[in-house]
Amino acid sequence: MGEEFEQLKKKLRENSLGISRLDKATKLKFMEMATHFCDDYGQTLAWCLTQAIEYQEAKKLFFKIYEIEQRMNEIENQMNPQTEAKKEIKTLGGKIIKGGQ
Repeated sequence: MGEEFEQLKKKLRENSLGISRLDKATKLKFMEMATHFCDDYGQTLAWCLTQAIEYQEAKKLFFKIYEIEQRMNEIENQMNPQTEAKKEIKTLGGKIIKGGQ
């Protein structure tokens, strides 16, 4: 009987999801979100993980695009130095400064 009980406990531990250690506000938000998944905490967690992973990937791509854009601007300025001189900067007072003058 003791061995069967331990196996049952192990199975329950592997197949259950405990959220009791979350702070109250987070726990309530999670439970509210779970209503969209028929109160299935496992599916709710899976959705949250998918969203987090997709967000992290999108963030990586965003910063990669930003790095490429910066590098392209550097190359463009190196290939065409007079372009930098033609740029205009408008100050807060409305004054226009041309080419770093």
